[in-house]
Amino acid sequence: VEELLAEIGRRASESAGSVGDVLPSRLRHVELLGETNRHLHRATDGRMNEQELRAEELRLAADHLGRIVGAIDVEDMLDVIFSQFCIGK
Repeated sequence: VEELLAEIGRRASESAGSVGDVLPSRLRHVELLGETNRHLHRATDGRMNEQELRAEELRLAADHLGRIVGAIDVEDMLDVIFSQFCIGK
């Protein structure tokens, strides 16, 4: 799980590029980003030992981002994650 979270962070940083100071312009986006951040922090919380709970927090974070950028099919995302990290579904 730690390797997966590190990879998500790395890819997010690469995708952001030099955007830097771009801020969301809609209150709804700000709220959704806050919820995304909350779920990502829960997923990386060292006190949460159950991988199923971490996976659910990641799914919720992706769902909130999907509401900003467009729908994300969770099953497609899980297929990609599990194919790259050899984790059972």
